[in-house]
Amino acid sequence: MQKIKQYCTVNQIPYHEFEYPITPKKFIDDLLKSDEELTCPYLKEGRCSIYPVRPTICRMWGAVESMPCSFGCEIEGRLMKNSEAHGLLDMLK
Repeated sequence: MQKIKQYCTVNQIPYHEFEYPITPKKFIDDLLKSDEELTCPYLKEGRCSIYPVRPTICRMWGAVESMPCSFGCEIEGRLMKNSEAHGLLDMLK
């Protein structure tokens, strides 16, 4: 989060503290359980305002079964299974 805070300061973007610590595993779990659309405070006019420093979970968007691209983009090969995504995120801790 320090990178995001610094990027926001330099680029004069309002910094947002999340309501609770969001871990990638919790985000994926919440996404799978929720009927609501989860939104990010850094998404402005359909674009990521912190793209160069976006979290790993955002970089995985569109590459994991439970997080398909909302624009219908398709990747070569196959999407990662949720368990594979969890394993990758655990390795990055």
